[in-house]
Amino acid sequence: SRLTDIVEEVQRIFNEQSKRAILNKYKNEIPTRGMPSIIDKYFSELDKILKEFLTPQILQKHRDQ
Repeated sequence: SRLTDIVEEVQRIFNEQSKRAILNKYKNEIPTRGMPSIIDKYFSELDKILKEFLTPQILQKHRDQ
């Protein structure tokens, strides 16, 4: 029935939001201190090339990954 469809859809959305919240929680627990030094140490040549072609904002997004 229509009511069951609505309830199922609300539950599906709730489940997706819960998964996203859990993922964000785990993502925020990953230590990021020292990451720029890893980039400089192991990927310095790549970083030089990226600096040529990417804006600082996009470069930071790349480093945040």
